[in-house]
Amino acid sequence: MTRLTTPVFHYRSRGHHVDSGSLAEIFFVRNANRGDDGNTLNYALHGMGYKSIHCAHGFRASASTIPNRQRTKEGRRRFETALIEIQQDRLDGSTRAIYDRDDLMPERVDLMQFWG
Repeated sequence: MTRLTTPVFHYRSRGHHVDSGSLAEIFFVRNANRGDDGNTLNYALHGMGYKSIHCAHGFRASASTIPNRQRTKEGRRRFETALIEIQQDRLDGSTRAIYDRDDLMPERVDLMQFWG
């Protein structure tokens, strides 16, 4: 079972349905059986008036920059840099890392709750 981030949970609790396995419910996809073509998010951004302002890859940069800036009250990093890199699947390209997705799972859940 997939754990939902708090914003998605509240969205569902207001009566909205979110099927985590279906992109068609989040973004318009011509063929829901095929999934997106890699540009679905870019097309959605263009439709919202963000063409030449923001692109899908910019979310990846933001998902690194924003958590890296977060600090605790004591001034320490809230999220370790390695955790952010692991979450973005950039730290370890080994076969073990590809199949073992349990590394730092509680910390990864906390990071995604923050991001959500």
